[in-house]
Parts: sequence; structure tokens; C-alpha cells
Amino acid sequence: MTGHVPNQLDAWINQLPTALKDLYVKGKKGGEFRKMGQGFEVEKVMTGVKELGAFEWPERWIVVRSDRHAKKQQLGFLKQLEQVETTVNATRPQTTESRADWERRLNKIISEQGVSKFLTVQVQETTRRQKHYLRPGRPTAQTPYRWEPESELSGRIERHEAAIEAHQQGMGWRIYVSNADPSQMTLQNSIEYYRDEYTVERGFHRFKEGALPILPLFVRINERINGLVFILFLCLQVITLIDFVARRELEKTGEKLAGLVPGNPKMATARPTAERLLEAFKGIHLFIEKRGDMIIGNVVEKLSPLQEKILSLLKIPKEIYDLSFITTRVNDDHARSEGNIDLAMAT
Repeated sequence: MTGHVPNQLDAWINQLPTALKDLYVKGKKGGEFRKMGQGFEVEKVMTGVKELGAFEWPERWIVVRSDRHAKKQQLGFLKQLEQVETTVNATRPQTTESRADWERRLNKIISEQGVSKFLTVQVQETTRRQKHYLRPGRPTAQTPYRWEPESELSGRIERHEAAIEAHQQGMGWRIYVSNADPSQMTLQNSIEYYRDEYTVERGFHRFKEGALPILPLFVRINERINGLVFILFLCLQVITLIDFVARRELEKTGEKLAGLVPGNPKMATARPTAERLLEAFKGIHLFIEKRGDMIIGNVVEKLSPLQEKILSLLKIPKEIYDLSFITTRVNDDHARSEGNIDLAMAT
């Protein structure tokens, strides 16, 4: 919605280039589809310039209007107009302020709120004669007086209904752009894909400042950078899979998982994150002991009901923690190396 796009959208809305189609989304309860709005699409040929010359490519501009989004925007817009009107009505002229100055001040308030196309103020000045006695005290029929003119200012807010209605007609619209063939992504599919876009964006967020931050980057060799990014992508796949599997299993039974939020053990959710699930396993210790050519590991803590539930959701057998000991045989020559022992411990 920058550059020439808003004007282009207004032109399409005022004169539809093609017939509107009803669009549906799947409801949260019961999985039933409900109508969410209408939309249409326009094919455009875009042009650009490279070193080898001009080139062009086709794009599909998918224009969609959400009924709920439009209603929300309209209510917010009307509320903004009411608030501006209240502010203007509460503003009083100063003693030395002229009619033109007060009218200019009121219109400035409207302009600063960005609604000058929809509201204007008309200030009227009423002049009447007021009797002023020339002597102090209680006046009598013989007390001299003179008539002096006095002015009273009053403001009236005018709504431009045609402009308000036209502005509301343009609310609730969004534009999606794609070069996908209609056989791969229909107008209806585009809505479904867009509403799931947050799942992709969460992955980028995890790379930026989440569980898998790619910055700060302390390696400089390209091969190492590529290797680091590759490993982080593998980790992202694992975390995303944990999200998906846990939420899918909870949705099957209609359950919610509690105990994941520190300080609020009763808070339950049907959409836990992988970070919360992994955090629940923090504090489990493995006691490692070397006996001759053997390295023996014993799990110290017993799994809690929450940890067992998480393993059940992820289809991971809890026996990986229930083993009374974990034994690794280490070659005598390698066992003399502390580094190899550390490797066995990490394994």
C-alpha cells in the first residue's frame, strides 16, 4: 500500500475489473467453512532493467476484502471521528481570539488527526447589544447607560458523509502478489496460504532473535558460514516438527497442556511452542562414572508427569530416560585421552 498502489486499488474497487468471488476459511470450532469475504484477481506484466537489458515477468495481483477486517476498520474510523468531534466541541475560544483565529485553531486539531477530508468546522459570530451602566452600584431608572456591542463565537462541526462513505468502502481490502500458476494456487488457496504465513515468519524470527539466533556471527570463512547456516536449518526443522506434532496430538484429544509457563503452573495451552516443551526438560542430569575401560551413565532425576506427557505427545519412548544406566566401552588407548572421554560423555 505504498506508491501508486493505493490509487490503483481505489480504481479497481470503484470499477471492478472482473466479477467478485466469495471466499471461505475454515473455522476454529468444528472445522466448518465460513464466508470471510470476496475477492478478484488481475494479471499484470511487470518490467525491469538488468545489465543485459529490459526484461518482464507476469504477476497475479490477488485483491481480497475481509468482512471482519472491514468492520473492525470501520468501527475504529467512526470512533476516531467521534473522538475528534468531542475534542473540538470541548475547545473554547480565548478572550482575545478572533473568529478567524479560533476557526483556524479548530481546523488545525482536525488536520493533525488526519481527518480533515471528513470533518470541517464552521465558526459563527453573533453580535448583540449589551446595556452598560455608567455608575457603580444598583442601577435605577435615572442611572445613565450606553449600549455596547458584544460578540459571541460558536462552532459547528460538519461531516462530509459522501467522503466518509467512500472511505469506508475502501476498508478491509488487501493485495497479495504471486507468480504462481492458477493451477498451483487458486484465488481460494491464496487466502489459506496467507493465513498460514505466520508459521514461516516464526522460523525467520527464531533465526533473528529467537531460539536459533544466527547473529552475532563469529566465523568469517564462507565454508564455515555455510555449514553453520545448514546446521541451524536442520535445528529449525526439528523445532518446527516438535511444534507440529505436539499441537496435532493435543488437537486429536482436545486437551491442553499446563505447567509450561514459569510462575503460572495452571496456565494451559493447546498450542505449545517447542521452546517451552524443551525448557520443561531443563535440570535433568546424567551422572557419568568411568570404571576401567567402561563409562557408565545414570540418569539422576525421575521424569515428572509433565515430561512424560510431552514425550508421549512427541511419540518418543520414555525408556530413553528410564534406563538405569548407559554404558559405553572405551578403548584403553583412547581412554587415556580426556578429550575422548568427554566425547563419550557427550554421546
